[in-house]
Amino acid sequence: MCSGHSYEYCPCSAHLSCGSPEQPELPKLPGRSEHSELRELHSPPSTARTFEIQVPATPREGGESAKRATDSPASQTRASKRAKAAPGQMNLKLLSRNSVRKARVEDAMDTDDDDIAASTQLTEDTNPFSNDVLLQLAYENGADVVCVQEPWSSPGTKTQNHPAYECYAPYDSWEAEEATEREAERPRTMSYIRRGAAVQAQQRRGERNRDVVWLEVNGHHIVNIYREPNTMAMINYTVGIVPGPRTLIGGDFNAKHDTYEPGVLSATQGATLANWSQDTGMDFIGEVGVPTHRAGHVIDLTFSNIPFAETVVRRDMDCGSDHFTQVTTIPGRGTPPNKRVGYRVTEDGLYTFASLIESGAYWLPKVMNIASDAELETATEQLTDLFQRAIRTAGRPATDRARSAPWWDSESASAYSLYKRSGRTLEDRKRMLSATRKAKREYWRRLIDNASDDADLYKVVGWHKAAPSLKFPPLVVDGQQIEGTREKAQILLDKVLHRYDSTDDLDTDPVSENRAPTLPWDTNVSLEEVERNTIGVSSTSPGADKVTVRLLKACWGSIKGQRPRTDHRKEDSLDVANAQHTEPSTLRGLPKRSAMDLVAAFVHDVECAFARKREVTLVTMDVQGAFDALLPRRLLKRMQDQGWPTSLLKMIRSFLQERRVMVRLENVYTDESRVQCGTPQGSPLSPVLYMLYLAELLNQDQALRFGYADDIALYRVGKTLEDNIQGDYARCSTDRGMGVG
Repeated sequence: MCSGHSYEYCPCSAHLSCGSPEQPELPKLPGRSEHSELRELHSPPSTARTFEIQVPATPREGGESAKRATDSPASQTRASKRAKAAPGQMNLKLLSRNSVRKARVEDAMDTDDDDIAASTQLTEDTNPFSNDVLLQLAYENGADVVCVQEPWSSPGTKTQNHPAYECYAPYDSWEAEEATEREAERPRTMSYIRRGAAVQAQQRRGERNRDVVWLEVNGHHIVNIYREPNTMAMINYTVGIVPGPRTLIGGDFNAKHDTYEPGVLSATQGATLANWSQDTGMDFIGEVGVPTHRAGHVIDLTFSNIPFAETVVRRDMDCGSDHFTQVTTIPGRGTPPNKRVGYRVTEDGLYTFASLIESGAYWLPKVMNIASDAELETATEQLTDLFQRAIRTAGRPATDRARSAPWWDSESASAYSLYKRSGRTLEDRKRMLSATRKAKREYWRRLIDNASDDADLYKVVGWHKAAPSLKFPPLVVDGQQIEGTREKAQILLDKVLHRYDSTDDLDTDPVSENRAPTLPWDTNVSLEEVERNTIGVSSTSPGADKVTVRLLKACWGSIKGQRPRTDHRKEDSLDVANAQHTEPSTLRGLPKRSAMDLVAAFVHDVECAFARKREVTLVTMDVQGAFDALLPRRLLKRMQDQGWPTSLLKMIRSFLQERRVMVRLENVYTDESRVQCGTPQGSPLSPVLYMLYLAELLNQDQALRFGYADDIALYRVGKTLEDNIQGDYARCSTDRGMGVG
């Protein structure tokens, strides 16, 4: 079998699908009657299917035997064809297509709705460039859902992706390298969902099955199926489905029946599918008698119980596959996702944004006139509201917009246009796919050669990243599999952010004691220091209010002296300061020692100990859930005992009070909820506070204990390992008032 590489690297002698210049012309079907000779060509699965459909074939080794049922005309049932909807009602388009290469997605009918959803099904893993062409053409024609059978894949969980689409696979990884194991493991179905198309997709998984991808898209159930010839597994799976409302099932079934192709004898379980279709109301919605394969016959089937859904064969949307593209149009957009709409201020809108802030700031309370905590809270809320109104007015909705593949240029488009106008022979297909391969190769070559700075290099490194571009897998919590995105977000909120409470915190507020501080503290802050730590940082990460440093710089002259209230909500772990700003406060657990200094000091101690023929024992600890478990009143009590002034303690108390959190997963948000303890993840103040929280533990032995935030290291030097262990045990026992036995 062909390995699936481009012809430059393909070792096989008969390059039927890899695009090699030595690829022979396929034998003409009418003259071929001996299937065994065709098997000797070592053709890929899709090519082999071309001839297996024409003549009887023996069951494949390792697969389930499938009896070829040849029914009499009287026993062959007919499924009703759904009526067509009037123009303008079809605005969810679904592309259904099989085989190694797919075709481009175009409108199945005239419609005024620009947001047409499409799904494309593709079969075969012999040539990755046919997948590339398919996804690019689907993007150009506004396809929302792309379903592929037998997609190209390779070990390391690699498959073809496109910047306009998110990929859904039957399972999360395929790693086998050996040919037999790889063939048995590789996914044979793949589905893609368009980004930024107001489409919410949720994958439903049952048992591990590489031949089906089940998606719930805006309330529609879209099931992508591949059935290997002469096997029963996916036939049994399909007829076992009890379809609910708004269900569509399509794919490469490799089955024949006169319901789909009048005059043909039923074979390969075609009658089974026809009977199931009639019993369940899942009508065959394709074009009766219109072949879906280059070799003839209707073997790519689409069933649905959605009123007015229809499927048409579009030979003009050919991307080089041996199956023709089918376009399924579903009326309506279904149930749209309930997403939060963010706003982004572009460079052109910065002046408008700054002008709005300047006008609104005139009516804000002056800082010097604020006399109480309530007035301060009111002023900060007004400033925060001003920012949000200005962002919505000067900005535009921020959406995850789909974009074209960067390697698809005018030459690629011209090569495809020439292919469409040609006779679409095997040589024509080879030239078109070779042009695609060349375009991708030249694009990445230019990207590497033209890398001139860190940003360009980062793009190249991202190209080689090992992580697959697949959607998030289900969560397994207490033995239960959770698939829904919102359900997964909610369980993360409950199990992670709400796993601790303030039960063990102090009953009284230490700040109310109002002790005299012992540490010097200057409350005067210069405007230069404020600017350096507010608009002088390099980070572009916004907080929960989405106000970036770039926006603050644009309106800084109007908001000097104001402070918006943004610290009490946490959407995710975003650091709002750069490394130069955080180093003096967050990286120094001990005087004049940064994290790197601590490591260097420890390495020096170890080298000195080894030079004296001593043994070194190091124990490292990490406090689980440290930031989330911090108890506010105990922290304030610890800081009070350390001698910090009351004004600072009040600020820390305000920083930790009334905190609200939410979880965002795949652009789905949970509701805000309050937390009783912890510090905000991502804030530069949080590691500082936790180091003060653990200071007493580290100060018990400053020579042999050191740490950073919630990471602690204890080490001991002795003549032998046993001496170190005994010494640690004795010290621990002494600290706890226990004797050493």
